[in-house]
Amino acid sequence: MGGYDGVMETLSACPVCSAAGAMLESDRLALWRCQACGVLFNNPRPTQEFIERNYNEGQYYARFKPDQVWEEMWQRRLSRVLEHEPRSPILDVSAGIGTAVKQLREKGYEALGSEISKEALARAQQLYGVELMEGYPEQLPLEDESLGCIMMWHVFEHLPFPGKSLRYLADRLKPGGLLVIAVPNAGLTRLWKYPRLWFGPRDARLEKIVGRIDYGKKFQEIHLIHFSPPALRRVIEAAGFSVLHHGVDNVLSRWRDRKLAARNLAAKWLGFNDSLAQLLIARKTA
Repeated sequence: MGGYDGVMETLSACPVCSAAGAMLESDRLALWRCQACGVLFNNPRPTQEFIERNYNEGQYYARFKPDQVWEEMWQRRLSRVLEHEPRSPILDVSAGIGTAVKQLREKGYEALGSEISKEALARAQQLYGVELMEGYPEQLPLEDESLGCIMMWHVFEHLPFPGKSLRYLADRLKPGGLLVIAVPNAGLTRLWKYPRLWFGPRDARLEKIVGRIDYGKKFQEIHLIHFSPPALRRVIEAAGFSVLHHGVDNVLSRWRDRKLAARNLAAKWLGFNDSLAQLLIARKTA
């Protein structure tokens, strides 16, 4: 297990929908597919003790310096949310250094944020004077139906039990409130660019899509859950949301954004989403 000697845990049910039935997809990757909701999940997987240590070591946030490119990326992200006229307060779950919270406040919104990384909490205060709440979503001190919008930018796939977190957050959202989720795209359509993998070993195809956890690193993105577009939509709708938009999360450059409208149409009408990440915006039903 490399430099951490992390402890592993084994799940007896899907961490998203709690169903007991799951099918082994790759023994080499320790990857299972829930037969109820369709998500892929790692099992066995690293414990939360290991994960929290991972996000608090390496001084990733302490050394991170936001530049103009970073600020513009968040401006483009938030512009897609603001098109749907979210109400305040807006909560950014796992807000990192707090850039989205800072920008929303500058636009006149009441904005809150949370984090599990103590480094990120300190950096947000140092850079922007933003005080973030500490903890996982279900640990946050929030009143029922107190939020107008909840954002999770590449967070949902990291949560140990996304279904539990989603239910907690849904109860804190006002009827008609917005839910914004961006996650990596674990759909097989991503493989169309790699003909050598079309008929290759299943393990190789899955590893190209979901990657592998490197336990020797001191800071890394640990993805515990892997959502194809249909699986993500199924999970969100089952939680009581109506999907308004489900397409491409492509905010890497303005040049790539020029293709965004066409790629979103392909995702909506053809079900063809070949992007590295997907963006879903939904409204809580009354």
